[in-house]
Amino acid sequence: SMTGALEPYYQKKEPAVFRQAVASARAYNNWNDWDYIENIVDINTICHVEVGGNYATSERSDIRFGDYLAYLRFFEEKHGRAVDPQKIPSWPPNQDLVYLAQNDVFAGMGQDFDVPDFCSNAMLGEGRIYNTMIWIGPYGCVSPMHFDPLDNILMQFVGVKHVWLFAPDKPVYAGTEGNQYNTSPINPEQPLDFDQYPLLADALPAFECILRPGDMLFIPKKWYHYVRTVETSVSVNAWWR
Repeated sequence: SMTGALEPYYQKKEPAVFRQAVASARAYNNWNDWDYIENIVDINTICHVEVGGNYATSERSDIRFGDYLAYLRFFEEKHGRAVDPQKIPSWPPNQDLVYLAQNDVFAGMGQDFDVPDFCSNAMLGEGRIYNTMIWIGPYGCVSPMHFDPLDNILMQFVGVKHVWLFAPDKPVYAGTEGNQYNTSPINPEQPLDFDQYPLLADALPAFECILRPGDMLFIPKKWYHYVRTVETSVSVNAWWR
């Protein structure tokens, strides 16, 4: 069972990737088609987006979901769905990125997947699901390094994400340089600056993984994580305690 598979990692509070654990969901088969999503979600639903593709540096805005789908189609025509290593620059410019990050799962999409039993069966924790959120965004979008107060399961249904994680006790300079207390200025994609961040050497190595469609990642509570979308992506996460 998924509960049994997760239990040792849950007890040790260590991240773990479960390959193809959610590949039987309808979301895995259908959500890569924007027409399908447009047919199951009310296009007048208001959604919250980050213009600039990164919450630390972007403008938040509220738009209609139908307009967001139109944006995704436009982005795809211009940039495709994934990095082309032959193209310079290979990443789209930040002003082209609009990340539909951390919205409540839209009515119509919830029946296409199941939140894993262990979030609610009280075998791992109290069995209280706090929030189930959807994340949709083109490649290039980033969630900067931060932690959340609750255990987290991330289900990857469409596209690819590259994730770096650091344990809660690692010195990653959270709360410095004007960041929120739970957010770190460290970008693990860049060469690390040990002159500016001398303690960082003690934080290495990161736990690093690539999530592909059907994969599921356990992010234990208070673990720092940095997430880069490398292929246009639809993910769902659930926080539980």
